Amino acid sequence: MEPARGGGLRPLRLLCLPYAGRSAQAYRRWASAAPAGLELVPLEPAGRGSRMGEPFYRSVQEAADDLLREALELREGGRYALFGHSMGALIAYELAVRLQRRGGLQPEALFLSAKDAPHVPRKEEPIHGLPDEAFAERVRALGGSPDELFGHPELLRLFLPVLRADFRLVETYRQDEAAPLQTPAVVLNGREDATLSADPEQWRRWFAADCRYEWFDGGHFYAQDRYPELLRRIGRILEGIGTDEEAAALAPLAAGDGGERLGIGGMEERRSSP
Repeated sequence: MEPARGGGLRPLRLLCLPYAGRSAQAYRRWASAAPAGLELVPLEPAGRGSRMGEPFYRSVQEAADDLLREALELREGGRYALFGHSMGALIAYELAVRLQRRGGLQPEALFLSAKDAPHVPRKEEPIHGLPDEAFAERVRALGGSPDELFGHPELLRLFLPVLRADFRLVETYRQDEAAPLQTPAVVLNGREDATLSADPEQWRRWFAADCRYEWFDGGHFYAQDRYPELLRRIGRILEGIGTDEEAAALAPLAAGDGGERLGIGGMEERRSSP
C-alpha cells in the first residue's frame, strides 16, 4: 500500500463483503473514489465471480469460516478494517467474531451497511423458497440488480441460483452465542431504507466497543450511487481512530429535541427517538 498523502489516513486495507447475488466485482469501481491511504480489498464468496462453480454456503457462519483464512493472510500486511453491505454486513460481523476469537491484530473498525442487528426479526417474509418467476419478481422489486438481468432469460438462469442461495443465508441466519465485540462499529444506513426496523440502533448490544451511526440519503442500495461520499466518511473516521479527536467525536453527546447528535467532523448523526 502506498503511504497516505498530506498526513491523512495511515495506509489501511478495507476488506469488503458483497451483498446478495453479487461478487467481489461489485466493489471494483469504488477503488477510484477511495481516499489516499485506503486500499479496497474485495473478498470473493464461493459460488460466484472468480469462485464460480464452488458450492454455495449453507449458512452465514460457513461463509465467515471460509473467508477467515484470506482475512488472516491479509491482516499480515498491517492495519485493516471490515465493510459489508446487507448480506455482506452479516458476514463481516461473523468474520469479526472469528478474528476476535483468534486473537492477534484486530480490525480498526467494522462498517455494517444496510442491515439490522442479528436479533431483530425480519420485516419481510422469506422469498428464497418461491418459484423462479415469483422469486425473480421479488428480487427485481427490491432493486440493486441491473434491469438488463431480468430481460435476458438465459442470463437470469445463471444468476438465480446465486441469488436464491444468498437470500437463503440471510433469511435463515441465526447468530451463535458470541462475546461482545471489542472492535468499534460504524452502522451505515439509508434514511429511506424500508427493510430496516423502527429501531436500527439495536446493533449496540453486540459490541463492547463504541457503536456509532451514519445516515445517508437513499434507500437500501444508497451505496450504489453514494459510494464516493461513503468512502470519504469511512476514510475520515479511520483517520481519527485512536486520536483524542476521535474519542471525543465518538463519545455520547446530549441529544436535542430532534434526536440528533454530532459525529466526527460535525456531521449530523440521527438517533431513534425513545
